[in-house]
Amino acid sequence: MNTTTLEASRSPGPVAPAPIANHPSLRVAPRSSAADRLALRLGLALVIWGRRHVARVDARDRAIARFDAERDRAARERAAERLARLAVPVR
Repeated sequence: MNTTTLEASRSPGPVAPAPIANHPSLRVAPRSSAADRLALRLGLALVIWGRRHVARVDARDRAIARFDAERDRAARERAAERLARLAVPVR
């Protein structure tokens, strides 16, 4: 059986960080035009308007679920009362 060992290659030294002046976050963004700003505001308004209706739909679904739960609870109570009345012998 023939085995060999590999030695880890040594790095030449610590790598210097990139100069801060060339960092991409420090570049000046080009000025946006009036049409760009108007499009951004219109887009945000549409998103806000659309999300408002989602909250109303959720509230309506919760109200329907509460109504169904209340109706089912009342039906169970009536069934239990009916069963209790039928179980009592007639005098």
